[in-house]
Amino acid sequence: MLLLSASEVRQCLPMPEAIEGLRRAFAAWEQGQAQQPLRTQLNIPEGPGISLFMPAYLSESHQSYASVKVVSVFPGNPALGLPVLHGLVLLLDPETGKMLAGMDGGALTAIRTGAVSGLATDLLAPDDAHTLALFGAGVQARTQLLAVCAVRRLEEVKIYARSPDRAKDLIADIESQMPFPCTMQVVATPQEALQGSDLVCTATTSAAPVFDDGDLETGTHINAVGVFEPEKQEIPAPTVVRARVYIDDMEAAMEEAGDLLVPMHKGLIQPSHIISTLGQLIADESLGRRSRDEITLFKSVGLAIQDAVSAGIVYENALKLGMGHEVDLS
Repeated sequence: MLLLSASEVRQCLPMPEAIEGLRRAFAAWEQGQAQQPLRTQLNIPEGPGISLFMPAYLSESHQSYASVKVVSVFPGNPALGLPVLHGLVLLLDPETGKMLAGMDGGALTAIRTGAVSGLATDLLAPDDAHTLALFGAGVQARTQLLAVCAVRRLEEVKIYARSPDRAKDLIADIESQMPFPCTMQVVATPQEALQGSDLVCTATTSAAPVFDDGDLETGTHINAVGVFEPEKQEIPAPTVVRARVYIDDMEAAMEEAGDLLVPMHKGLIQPSHIISTLGQLIADESLGRRSRDEITLFKSVGLAIQDAVSAGIVYENALKLGMGHEVDLS
């Protein structure tokens, strides 16, 4: 079995490749060429966090892979000097069941979560969108920014986070990775972040909305990826009500997407308010944005097929580049 570190995963999963891999994965899911049981959640009593178990199978034209990811999300970890997320992805040969690779799940999850927002932005955001309001300053916020930069030429990024110092660190860390010159600044309020922004990414662990609907500009596209529990929401209900809403998967969203479930339980929207999944949108682009003034919202809870296709890309690139460490499990 090939073992790959976080650094090796990042080198073997460039953002543009990850975005295109997810485009294929969502198309395959829509066409019935993938399997992904709902993830199992384990709430550990001793810790303020959650562990998730996510299996998937994906068949592409040139290759098929099966995978399972174990990922733990503990929001209080930074106070202990630890990352919020720990994970491991196992990649299997679906013909033999052989363990092909084990790789760092934290790096892979961050990249594929960014990549799905990059894909949604490519499908839904105005072509001339150029100013991003980024909520959050953790690992996920970094990949959200890099993913949006892969599909839109940003001129300005405004970052709002509970810790301005962490937001400043994000800018210092990511400036060298930007594919083009871009002004980045830390702002003091959500209102300041949203002023003049036509793109929004929320990558927080907040249980309550991170901005006010009245501060949102018309024509904005929003990617909401931070929370995946039914009682938590990053996006205010009035925004959900007036937006064209898109999701990664209906079954998963109805279990975990608090941004949608909270307004549903209040009777503000029905499931029919959701326009389509990304797979449906890839198959029929007429389901997308209809005008420059519309607000579009993509709500993601994360799917195991994203891990399967991403792990496949990592494995194939690692073999080409001679990366990783072989371990004999026999």
